[in-house]
Amino acid sequence: MRRMPAISLDPMKFLQAFAAGLRAEFADAACAPVPENLAALMRQLDGDRNEHSGEGGEYGDRPNRIVERC
Repeated sequence: MRRMPAISLDPMKFLQAFAAGLRAEFADAACAPVPENLAALMRQLDGDRNEHSGEGGEYGDRPNRIVERC
């Protein structure tokens, strides 16, 4: 976790600093590796979904996309 810089009490500057901090934290979380047990569960669920892919389209017809940003 980073140390927070001094923040002005000016509402606009506060919101800008807050937004910048949130973006940085979410970027760190998005690039963190997925725990192995969660990755195994995701693979299992993906396999289950592929087995049932011929059955109705109750969740939509668009394929899932994985976006690589890290």
